[in-house]
Amino acid sequence: MKDYDFKRAESHWAARWDELKIYRFDPASDREMYSIDTPPPTVSGDLHIGHCFSYTHADALARFWRMRGKNVFYPMGFDDNGLATERFVEKTHSVRAREMPRKEFIALCLRTVQAQERKFERLWRRLGLSVDWSRCYTTISPLAQKISQRSFLELYKQGWIYRKAAPTIWCLHCQTAIAQLDMKDELLRAGEQVEWVPDFMGKRYRHWVENLKWDWWLCRNLLEPADQSAVSGGASVLKHALSF
Repeated sequence: MKDYDFKRAESHWAARWDELKIYRFDPASDREMYSIDTPPPTVSGDLHIGHCFSYTHADALARFWRMRGKNVFYPMGFDDNGLATERFVEKTHSVRAREMPRKEFIALCLRTVQAQERKFERLWRRLGLSVDWSRCYTTISPLAQKISQRSFLELYKQGWIYRKAAPTIWCLHCQTAIAQLDMKDELLRAGEQVEWVPDFMGKRYRHWVENLKWDWWLCRNLLEPADQSAVSGGASVLKHALSF
């Protein structure tokens, strides 16, 4: 096997699988269906070994249940509609969404994510994932937007969606609320010096941090530059600091 040419073999079999359509889902089949709802990767950068590791798990299940005779529904999608993608586009092209006409920024986002998604697909195919690529979807597609808006309206009519003044995690850099997923928790030890306290908070916050008498968990915003993320990400610490 020392003469095994993996590049030639992999490309040959990938083309053969496409030709035979062996991973196509057949909605008219009378076989029992097994559906795999893969969380679509976020288009916010390049894929890495962690993506390959985690998606291999789902692929192993898809192959196992196909061999057991089930009609496997295994699509692949891309999560390209959200703040993480917007920040990726801004960083890639050195622009700010708030400083551009809305239509121009949306067009730039679409061009950027489409190119990035082609790279994603090439890697997934190279990896050999047994995905039905004929059913590839994106979260920014008109269909996904329509489903999302319709779901929102239905939840609103049922009283599950409402407007209320409440605390939130606010990103000073992006000027929007962000999710806990976009935060990194760090333990701030009593008496520990913090070098990345932003200047706009002034001496009051810096003095409070430098004179901590207890340990606190500090959340850092992963979407912001490191030198601007302490207060906007550290909502819990900021809350206590301003109460003094």
